[in-house]
Amino acid sequence: MGITNNRDTTRSQSFSYDSLNRIVTADTNATTGPNCWGETYTYDRWANMTAIGALSGYTGCTQESLSVTAGTNNQLSATGFTYDASGNMTNDGVNAYGFNAEIGNKLGGSGKPQQHETNSNTREAAKNKALNEGSRAVEHRAPKDGKPHFHSADAQGNKKPSGTHHNYPD
Repeated sequence: MGITNNRDTTRSQSFSYDSLNRIVTADTNATTGPNCWGETYTYDRWANMTAIGALSGYTGCTQESLSVTAGTNNQLSATGFTYDASGNMTNDGVNAYGFNAEIGNKLGGSGKPQQHETNSNTREAAKNKALNEGSRAVEHRAPKDGKPHFHSADAQGNKKPSGTHHNYPD
């Protein structure tokens, strides 16, 4: 399979896949120079990509590299990767993550909460979801689209840092 660049053939690309439709090679027509790259991809028995290597015959090209393994719990073992007792990744070597069982990873790369949303069929259901996360539920409309939702809050009414919007139909 490939992509043909009719203006600059050195930028044309080719791709090959294994029997499970996973990419195993990707390359350009050029094997040297500024528009060249050629890579091979390797997978483990759980379908984790474990290696990216240079394709033979591509010299001086831009190349990515990857070399990781997955342990018995299907968790990647690379420098800086850590997991909690439930198997959720808590650090990827650059970013730290918090976890909430209802909606998954909560903290982004800056360590600040990501905004997550849950959708409910009724106002009362959305309010109950917010109350499950905090002492109070604070209701308001989103500034961008005006959609109504609840945030969980502490007893003083301060929004919790989870950033979760519990949406309901208007």
